Amino acid sequence: MLHCNGLMNGLMWTLCWCAWPFAGALAAGTPAVHGTHANTAAGIAADITEISFEQDCSGCPSSATLVLRRDGLAAFTLQGKARLGGASRQERGRIGPQDFAALARFIVVQGYFELQDEYQDTSLQDGNWAVTRVVRGGREKRVFRREDAGPQTLMAVESAIAEVKARIRMTPDVP
Repeated sequence: MLHCNGLMNGLMWTLCWCAWPFAGALAAGTPAVHGTHANTAAGIAADITEISFEQDCSGCPSSATLVLRRDGLAAFTLQGKARLGGASRQERGRIGPQDFAALARFIVVQGYFELQDEYQDTSLQDGNWAVTRVVRGGREKRVFRREDAGPQTLMAVESAIAEVKARIRMTPDVP
């Protein structure tokens, strides 16, 4: 269960990643994969060209989107909601090829491509939501979740994405 003082604020992306039990999952490395599966996982990971994560909630002053590309681009967008007084901003940085490759492999080993497209309690209509998106071989796989719905492997993927973002030096875009 996440306990947060808000989904996002002006300068930080604060979905309380530290409260998730998978903090450090990527840094600890992906599980050992042997034999044919290792070649398959490495091949699938090599075909991943973009990884993104978006989060929002109905009462949040802004939504956040992070895009990581194999070519090194890292882009973070905070889109303010005028009615809630949220500020907008864009930042850019560079993700190293090793970080991107490690994240892509972690996503594959976690079974991301076998996940359902949506996880939510149908009785909930509002609240926090997130979309993880991975482009592999030109095809997009999106997984939507509301609140804490979804398997632990999805939470591990989201946590790993946040860990990579935390290591990227982002600079504000100048309008």
